[in-house]
Amino acid sequence: MKKIFIISLISFFSLNFGCLKPVNAQQSCQSEVDSVIRDIKSKGTSVDYEIIRNGSPIRSNRRIDRINFRLNSRNSFTPGRAIYVAENILNSEVLMKSYANQIFSRCGGTGNIVFGLSQTDWIERFIMTDNGTLGYEICGDHVRTAPNKLTNTYYFLSNICTFIIPNF
Repeated sequence: MKKIFIISLISFFSLNFGCLKPVNAQQSCQSEVDSVIRDIKSKGTSVDYEIIRNGSPIRSNRRIDRINFRLNSRNSFTPGRAIYVAENILNSEVLMKSYANQIFSRCGGTGNIVFGLSQTDWIERFIMTDNGTLGYEICGDHVRTAPNKLTNTYYFLSNICTFIIPNF
């Protein structure tokens, strides 16, 4: 009886505090990532991704992972079009925000989503705080006075950056 109680207690804490994720939660997250990948590919560019455990740049108790999407534009049939499509995706804050929200809603352990163009330094980053607030990274001299800041300013790739609550 005591063994069952201890095992139940360990299971409870592991599931509720992020040590283990239930299989159906992992499948739901993977399904959402796959859905975003399918949508990006359907637009005409290739994409790959990686999940970085404990890779989120924000302090979080629950949302600690990062997912990097690389729009790598290696479409051998129409490479010029693939690059054009990838650039259009990266220029569409609204589309990337939609993708990020889809993933954040199904991937409770993910706190950072990065979209980037492969073999360049062009990246766009979104965060989700533990309390469910979405943030978008902006960089440049203007960030010191940016409204709706979620984080303090910091240096990233020789730029001054912060995460803000997006108004798009």
